[in-house]
Amino acid sequence: FWYASALGSLSRNGVEGFARHNFAGGCYSMINHTRVDGDSVVKLPAKPNPDWWVAKFFRDLTGVDVLDLRPMEGGGSEFLQSFAFGGKRDLRENSLGATLMFVNTGNEDIEIEIPGYEDDVFSHNLLYPRREFKLTAPKGDLRSDTWLLNGEELIWDGTLHTPEGFVVDDNNWEEEKFVVPALGIMFVELINATVY
Repeated sequence: FWYASALGSLSRNGVEGFARHNFAGGCYSMINHTRVDGDSVVKLPAKPNPDWWVAKFFRDLTGVDVLDLRPMEGGGSEFLQSFAFGGKRDLRENSLGATLMFVNTGNEDIEIEIPGYEDDVFSHNLLYPRREFKLTAPKGDLRSDTWLLNGEELIWDGTLHTPEGFVVDDNNWEEEKFVVPALGIMFVELINATVY
């Protein structure tokens, strides 16, 4: 979680670049290529650790504009950090939308409502369609070197494409809120948002 928190906090404070000291080596590198087996170290095929996925989604989904994110209901939790950025991917003609990032270090899901937008056309157009990317550890095991995207194991296929998020649209939306998973990081692409 510290890496997602650092990326969001540093961006909010005007820092434009952030480098890791251990990309492919050290005690917690972004790319894992070894495993300790008894008294020996076994060389493995390269596999991204969770922080690599955080960096990947952050780089691919957030634009350079850092936005003011007003407090949201549910966002008052001491376990939740919220960040907002101009979008990066061209998901709609002439607009990059916006991307929200939430970091939940608590043991329970957190529901976030967007105040002032409940049950009206404006809210519906802002929040739908959207893409959600929920990153969690399997069974809440934060020591795992594997992460799940929307409940499915993230497996690096050797390319740098961004896995697709879960699309929330007219066919499957229920309420005007986000549910940030316990012990998880969530990116939300607001496709119809306009950033001024």
